[in-house]
Amino acid sequence: MSLRLYDSANKQWKVITRLDEVLPGIEAYLETTPKLQAIYREKREAILHQLQKWISVYPKAYLKTDVGTSHPEGLVGKKIQARAYQSLAHLAKGVIAWVNAKENRQFEKQLAFLVLSHGTVDKLLGVLLQRAWEKVRTLEKDQKEKIHQEWKTGKIEYGDHKGQSWGAYQTYFRRDPPFWGILYPKSIKVTRKIEIVHDLMEYFSSVDVTKHATAGAGLLARTSGENSYVATVFEPGNGLVRKIVGSDERSKKGKYAASAMPNMKWLEHVSTRDPENPLTETADMHFMPVWAGNSQTTARMLDFAQWLGASPQELEAMAWCIFAYWRVSYDKSATPYHTFHEVMDVAHNYGVQYEPFIYAIPDLAWEDPRIVVAQAKGVFLRPRL
Repeated sequence: MSLRLYDSANKQWKVITRLDEVLPGIEAYLETTPKLQAIYREKREAILHQLQKWISVYPKAYLKTDVGTSHPEGLVGKKIQARAYQSLAHLAKGVIAWVNAKENRQFEKQLAFLVLSHGTVDKLLGVLLQRAWEKVRTLEKDQKEKIHQEWKTGKIEYGDHKGQSWGAYQTYFRRDPPFWGILYPKSIKVTRKIEIVHDLMEYFSSVDVTKHATAGAGLLARTSGENSYVATVFEPGNGLVRKIVGSDERSKKGKYAASAMPNMKWLEHVSTRDPENPLTETADMHFMPVWAGNSQTTARMLDFAQWLGASPQELEAMAWCIFAYWRVSYDKSATPYHTFHEVMDVAHNYGVQYEPFIYAIPDLAWEDPRIVVAQAKGVFLRPRL
């Protein structure tokens, strides 16, 4: 079972197995919050259905087994719903926010498919891979040859980690090594391109990031990651502002998971947002889907792209592709994915155009008429404060 609630009286986590264990307490809490109670009355059936799903769906990762490239991406199991709430109030806020955001989760899925089918994104990601090739060409001959060899085999060829695979998505989807995709980017589809960009980011990062001493480890200087914590929050009297927010939500989420589900290896990925965190409250206020938290991976990938010398258009295409990949190609049964806002709010720190909580398509030579339609449909979620 995947819903747990903290029992403050006994100071322990309780596994919820029936709806009637939590429903009376939720309804009692909602009587004290007229705004949430009104939403509950309007959407009671959907909220109860969602609660039942959280209770009954056991979280299971599908792609940790032998899955080849023929597996239909985007159809890899139900969303992991390993929920752990500190109180009935938190549970009530969490489930109402999740139900409120359903329409926009569905819209983000449509938008993601459009982005992945757009030729401009594909071409610009191909340019990024060519930049990676050219970057390696400038290195000393010995290091360049070692890197090319590891790109060809998909394994570390030298040192203490020799023989180990590198690159999360090689083992995740059992992909071919990336060498030929980097050399001939036109030969691979856009989803494979963004996977390779991610794996190259790790390949060139420091060992404490990649966990493997590749031939290119450390060439990409480690950043502080602060760009993933400059975010949009609502302040009474000031409206939406951009400010540095701490990592309390991420650490608290892990803390909840560690104590609530001590036997789960994936506990650090528990899919529970702190409903009283400013980031979560602001997104919920706008009915915007949030799940895994503001994306540090997006920040690291954009750092990598800047290191390669990427243009503003390439950064923009990359950010959109990261969002789209996570929404429709990532295995949502394994870990939570980063939503549109969680990617674009971070990408905004790198100059990517994004008006917070608005599904407006930026100026990136989006010539596909379907994208224009998506833009017209998307700009309907203005703040409801």
